[in-house]
Amino acid sequence: MKHQLSIAILFLSFLCISCRQKAERVQFAYNPAQMDVGYLYEYHGSYNNRHFTAGTSKQFFYLTASDTLETVDFSDDDPLIRGILSYSRQIMDWRFYMMKEIVSESFLTKQVKFAKNAGSSVKVTVRKNYDTGESYRDAYMIYGSQPETLKKPEHENETWRIELDKLKEQAIFRFSNDIPASFFMVSRFFNPDVKKALLPVAHANYQTNAFCIYEKKETLSYNGQQWNCLKFRMEPAGLMSRILGKKLFFWLEADSGYYYLVRFRNENTPFHEYQLARRTAMKLEEWEAFKQTVKDEFSPEGYIDIVYEE
Repeated sequence: MKHQLSIAILFLSFLCISCRQKAERVQFAYNPAQMDVGYLYEYHGSYNNRHFTAGTSKQFFYLTASDTLETVDFSDDDPLIRGILSYSRQIMDWRFYMMKEIVSESFLTKQVKFAKNAGSSVKVTVRKNYDTGESYRDAYMIYGSQPETLKKPEHENETWRIELDKLKEQAIFRFSNDIPASFFMVSRFFNPDVKKALLPVAHANYQTNAFCIYEKKETLSYNGQQWNCLKFRMEPAGLMSRILGKKLFFWLEADSGYYYLVRFRNENTPFHEYQLARRTAMKLEEWEAFKQTVKDEFSPEGYIDIVYEE
């Protein structure tokens, strides 16, 4: 018994020492030349935690300006929400590496399925002013536990003030069950020369500090393409969360100078992994037509008519 107790104490001591290892507060170096405006990114999603198996979940990203990202994403195999397609436009404030405006709208197929513990906004506008501290959110919400909200979403709106003196403590990334738009934009500015960095992130309903650790160079192949990449991992910084929590891995392309996201693997519940399938130049008018094509092909039979009431 004493021998087992000693081993346990040594193990915990080792973890405590590792937690105290120096980690720099992450410092991004924004370079507008790394924002490849006018390129389409297509990512394929997988919910198989043993090996990547592309399903029907896809995300499309298109930079219309160095601070503005438009997205289209849909899923028909997400374990929580299926049969929903979303458009969004998000504008970054590069002074703080945070979104200052988000406008999105979702469309529900006639076969849409929500887990009872799942919820999602179907129409939302968020605006944050990092100079005055004023923030505003207007959203229409649907919940799996309330089937009537599928056709008549609940309307929510709120205003609040940002604590400007605590901006550095706010979560830079909020992870859910896909690639966050902010992560797609900001991750290309991670510095691999900083071997271990600390940054605030959020997952589900809690916020924590996470270590971002550069691991190694690695070559990835998918969809007939190959990328030389820098591999990073992210893990919770707290002692117990490091023991019980899950990790997140991401790979950034290393040769072009853009350092764009190639693979994203989140081992938190629900597990999900996204892999870049293609990156191609596209004009703005082509992107507008492409969005409509994706919407038509995802649900040829159309979408549920949603009533938005004030």
